[in-house]
Amino acid sequence: MPPSVPPEASTDPAARAGFDAAPSAASQHAKPHGDGRGPRGPWGVLCSTLAAAKRALLLASMPGASHKTSPLQDAGTALCRAFLAVAGFSTGALEVDDSEMLWVVDGAAYDLTDFVRHHPGGEKFLLRSRGRDITVTFNTYHPNPDRVRPVLAKYRVRDARPGDVNKSMCDLPAFLIGEDFDAARDLPRYAEQSGHLLPALRALMSTREMREKIKAADRSFDVVSAGIFGLYVALQAAFLAGSLGMAPFVAAMVLTRIALAGAGHYFLHRSAAWPWGILGFAFDVNYVGFALVSTDGHVMLHHAFTMAPGDVKRGIFDAIKSLPRLYRLPVHTAHKLAQTVTGVFIRGSIVQMIETAKGRMPRDGHLIFAVFCLVRLALVAELVTFCVLGHFRVWFLQFFFTLWISTFQVVASHDLDAPCPQPDPSNDWAAFQVAHSYDMIFTGWKWADCFLTAGLGPHRVHHVLPYQRSGFANIISEPALRRLCEQRGMAWAAPLSFWKQRFPVLVKRYLLAPAHSGAVRGLRGVLREHLSLEALRGCARHVYLGALGEGSF
Repeated sequence: MPPSVPPEASTDPAARAGFDAAPSAASQHAKPHGDGRGPRGPWGVLCSTLAAAKRALLLASMPGASHKTSPLQDAGTALCRAFLAVAGFSTGALEVDDSEMLWVVDGAAYDLTDFVRHHPGGEKFLLRSRGRDITVTFNTYHPNPDRVRPVLAKYRVRDARPGDVNKSMCDLPAFLIGEDFDAARDLPRYAEQSGHLLPALRALMSTREMREKIKAADRSFDVVSAGIFGLYVALQAAFLAGSLGMAPFVAAMVLTRIALAGAGHYFLHRSAAWPWGILGFAFDVNYVGFALVSTDGHVMLHHAFTMAPGDVKRGIFDAIKSLPRLYRLPVHTAHKLAQTVTGVFIRGSIVQMIETAKGRMPRDGHLIFAVFCLVRLALVAELVTFCVLGHFRVWFLQFFFTLWISTFQVVASHDLDAPCPQPDPSNDWAAFQVAHSYDMIFTGWKWADCFLTAGLGPHRVHHVLPYQRSGFANIISEPALRRLCEQRGMAWAAPLSFWKQRFPVLVKRYLLAPAHSGAVRGLRGVLREHLSLEALRGCARHVYLGALGEGSF
């Protein structure tokens, strides 16, 4: 809850939200650029960009013209469109005007524009979810949604309409959710009821004793996380000073990177405001995470719509599985190396420009982006330092093992290749999360495993209570969830060993399966899969896309 009740909403919802109101001069004259799927060639989009800029200047000079965007936003839009055109990316994200879109909760449309800066969880969560049905997020990320509803009610505009939900979930790239994805059609609907699992668990978590235990667990988690970061720095200093051998350094560095990313994972689930919006960038050190967008893709979408078409994790291996089997390890490693050096920085810059152009940048957004740049530069500086000092092989070994262990951990906690399961007849969201999430064992010591599984150790609790601030809090909460499940006759499966039960299955599924389900069997099929011009071209393209920040999770 906010420290003070935000200002009352306008009594004229249509005027505030822009619905049922006369269009502005700019909107009457604006024309779309492209079909929203991709550029019509760099030169064509560049020409349309210049034409749009000229038209914007003419409209700006019209007396009495209405302007919904600032000159900075207009300039950012033009710059972003030109950049995307030259790079060959789709400009579709800029063609959809979501400035007048609302937020949908439980079948009603709300205009939260005036509330965004008062949101205790930070502005980013709300700015990024405009134009979405956030019913599941609202009901699951607030420890007590009923206390928040009176605040939400102040911003109600009307009943929701079919066009209130943006089909593409507001600019999610097609390589993650598919070209034909429609959020209004493809996402499951959950309706929280008093007899469901989550309200019962919340009641147990709200006792004074449990609240005090969880606060203490969160503090301990933060202390351990700080120690892991210190170890991360000390290990590199010790090796470069000659005090640590290659083998122990590589092993320790792999574990430390995974553990630090596990800490960053939980920081992402905290408020997007200072300092957690900054500390969440620890998620990036395992070469797989991308904290700048994970607040949206992971925290809001994967957790709300686990295993559904809108779950971005379902697309993580699609690009890898399209590569020939024997090339997957080296080609995808090169792809991620290119992403580390240039790709993530380029992709992050594009995201920043789009968010600025579309008015979705939180007040501390430029500070967050500066920290993102520093983190990416630090990762590149590590590579450069090891290369200059003649230790590239050592750096590459820790990069390779960190990358692939972390990549498999991302998909180990769910059967993401299975058909999208449907909610049970009770429509119980929390029960669905328990049934379709796995707890992971990495070492067998749960207090270490909540770091070494990149945050996936007590995974069922994490999915049912995504607002909890640490893995330690989830460990403390697990007996209560397990007890409730047993009382309701729900199966509570034993945790799975990452190394013995999940890793072999995932290697067979994602690294050893043929590139195409209908591939010719035998030696002829293997040769065709690996030596065809199409296959070689696909491998080269995968590495190229990595350098531009596209093509993989």
